[in-house]
Amino acid sequence: MTVEAPDSYKNLLAWLEKNRAFIHDDLYIDSSLIRGDGVFARTAIGAQTPLASIPKNIILSVYNSPYRELIATMGERSTKTDTSTIDTDCSSSPFDALALVRLTVALLLEKYNERSFWRPFVDSLLNAETPDLPIYWPPETLEQLEGTCVHSLVVNCSKLTAFQFISVVQPFFETVLVPKGLPCPSWSEYLHAFVLVQTRCFFIDSTHQLALVPFCDILNHRSGTECATLWVPEEKDMHDSWDHFDPDNDTCDIILQRSVNPGDEVFNSYGQYTADELFAHYGFVDVPHALWRIDFYSVLLKFNKRTFRKWLMLPSSARFDCSTFRFDHSLSISEESAVTDSLPALYKSGPNPMLWSYLFYHHITDYQRKQSKANPPASPVDVQKLTEQCWRICHDLSQGKHPCSASVIVSQLVFRCLKTLVTLCNTRKRFYKNGNMSAAEYEKLIVCMDRKNDSRAFFVCTIISQELRVLEENITACERYMKIVSQCLKNTNSD
Repeated sequence: MTVEAPDSYKNLLAWLEKNRAFIHDDLYIDSSLIRGDGVFARTAIGAQTPLASIPKNIILSVYNSPYRELIATMGERSTKTDTSTIDTDCSSSPFDALALVRLTVALLLEKYNERSFWRPFVDSLLNAETPDLPIYWPPETLEQLEGTCVHSLVVNCSKLTAFQFISVVQPFFETVLVPKGLPCPSWSEYLHAFVLVQTRCFFIDSTHQLALVPFCDILNHRSGTECATLWVPEEKDMHDSWDHFDPDNDTCDIILQRSVNPGDEVFNSYGQYTADELFAHYGFVDVPHALWRIDFYSVLLKFNKRTFRKWLMLPSSARFDCSTFRFDHSLSISEESAVTDSLPALYKSGPNPMLWSYLFYHHITDYQRKQSKANPPASPVDVQKLTEQCWRICHDLSQGKHPCSASVIVSQLVFRCLKTLVTLCNTRKRFYKNGNMSAAEYEKLIVCMDRKNDSRAFFVCTIISQELRVLEENITACERYMKIVSQCLKNTNSD
């Protein structure tokens, strides 16, 4: 193994070589322009090249921990709270609610053990640069993000992390580990370890769940343009039978997905996260590639609480799911936007299917009610058919098509939906306590900033400017569509 690296990594690399890990000779570790250190290519490397192969038996997971049986009892012994009530809304994860906490405790126990098998790895982790996650920010700085999706997510996650420390971690150490001569971590010590775990761990498989993977954790993230991915054999892998799955002896492999040139940084991807999730959980903003969203849930509660709650109480089978009506593959709705409980609108994608569904429900049921009160009563309204027709027009508008063949009723309903969406966007803009500044005005401020010395101010301005951009883009698009629909209605009436 001839990987060039700063002296702080020498012990780690020697330990990896001793434990039969493979790292490509044409890689080196150096300071990254993104954050901290990163992994770079020394020469041109072709796609599908294995860059690293780390045996599963040397990754730091609860499953591999010598304290596994003790850690498994964590939460059961807490007398301060019922841990089943722990809210995990700030993280959508395929593992149990305490997985991050358990792995953090496993890391702390290895830190306290001077003769730990993972000593070189633990030392490299503790000496690494800790991301300035918003969980570290003082309240007066965090308040500057008030009104953003990030703010509510960070507040929820901060409360959850503190709650877990007080109600689960401290009782576990005090009742189980302190009697064995181990110290109880302070809040700051626990938080430091928790942030290291949260920003560096990988989901391995259902046996190991979360784990810290030596060397692989050094790779930085980039949304959508990653050039390497972690590949791990799993029980349900379509290409392997149960006989081939071995959670103790399999490897975690970093595979290059596209070729890289000499000097290129090799990026990994943390997965499909929205921009607010990336910032809250990992402490950075990937402006060009991140999925920016604006949540409309709280706006809709203020807009028409009664109708919105009725819609929420409908069984899923009774809600019209716009996402099932895909007329072509160019439909400008991101697959990642199909979150029914947040009802977001997204940059360059517009409202997600469920937000459209609510808008249609709101106006079609209103139309249905008026029709039923007409004298003489009008014929019953086919809600499903009307909704499909409205959705088709919205799709055509997003594709630059003029929907002039639609009926007057459908065109009027779509116009009302678009008008309502403009109102919702303008209402949502007032959530920011920023003196009605526009995205462009924030961007002018960002250009003048020293990102290193004003990093928190940079993040605040970047996040608000991007969220405002989503709202402004949606308002502009809706107003353009309204003009088209209005002209179609005029043409129909003149005929």
